[in-house]
Amino acid sequence: MKRSVKKCISIIMCIFLVALSAWSKNTGRASAKFSAIPDVPSNGMYWSEPAMLASHVTTNNANVLELTKYLLGIGRYNLRAGLNRNLQFAMYLFEGLRLSDIKCRPDASSPYSSSHLDSELMDSVQFPEQTLRTGAGDVDEIGVLFMSMLASSGLPVGFVPLSDDFIVMFDLRLAESEIPVMFNDCDHVIVMKGRTLIPLSMSSLDKGFISSWYGALKKLNGSGYECFMIDDAWYDYPPHDGIFRYDAECSRRPNEESVVAAVESDMSEYIAVEFIPKINAAKKKLAANRNDVGLLNQLALIYSRVGMYADAIPVYEQAAAMGSVSAMNNLGNIAMLQKRFGDARIWYERVLNVEPDNRTALSGLEHASVRLEE
Repeated sequence: MKRSVKKCISIIMCIFLVALSAWSKNTGRASAKFSAIPDVPSNGMYWSEPAMLASHVTTNNANVLELTKYLLGIGRYNLRAGLNRNLQFAMYLFEGLRLSDIKCRPDASSPYSSSHLDSELMDSVQFPEQTLRTGAGDVDEIGVLFMSMLASSGLPVGFVPLSDDFIVMFDLRLAESEIPVMFNDCDHVIVMKGRTLIPLSMSSLDKGFISSWYGALKKLNGSGYECFMIDDAWYDYPPHDGIFRYDAECSRRPNEESVVAAVESDMSEYIAVEFIPKINAAKKKLAANRNDVGLLNQLALIYSRVGMYADAIPVYEQAAAMGSVSAMNNLGNIAMLQKRFGDARIWYERVLNVEPDNRTALSGLEHASVRLEE
């Protein structure tokens, strides 16, 4: 009963705050630095109803959007075509946040480690804008900022409040049948209600994406946790957009080269754990039958998926020499990615000599010809 009353009060408070914020904007009653509602705990929430935290997550804050777009721009330029895009974008957002000099520190007045265990205590949680400006936040506040960045990029996100950590989860939007393709160990992701989720520990922000990921998996293992998805929670606890409106911009753009280097390090670890075992297994099978075209294409495909084109090309060439149309097309595709348009055209033409109606080759040849004429 008490929980239901608190939930009703919280919903009424959210509606009141948004309405009052809009009225303040229309009447010009905003302070020079920021507008906040006096005597009303707009940052407040009760951990007896964890879904209330969703009201702190926003996709409309200009400074959060600016940082998110900057990092996604770096990611788009460096994406590996064969790997899950959402995983890669999350890496860029996480490492960008880490390199933005945002520190994870306990809140002196209401530390997460104790306040979220007291169902009667109203906790004060920073909004993403505040964490960006102060450059520090408790684990839940870092989580709110990171979830806002992920949600702003279009990724479904959620969180798990643990006794000693705050876990953020994001959806890879990967079909369950595709999990074995991208992961050597299917236990490295969490499948929940049709979602394929990656968990990240906010207390491990300073250790990088991979440590945060595998550390979160260890903490969640056997913990009997409940995950609160933000898009579901927003129905009851919509974002507090507009309560804090700062006049000045807050730029925390990390160095682009540093972000790329950090993500490349993450990718190397990811590949070592999830793909090198697959490569070794494919090599072992191929050693027993070196003329198996299917095994050759399988090995080359794994190499290509992780961007190891120098390793993939000779394997595909061996399969192509044995008449594999698939290998020829893939050699053309790799040549296109590497902007070797002349080589790409040669490979697509070889396919069409064997299969004149091959759609992949016809489309590839058209694109290669256009690029050669530019």
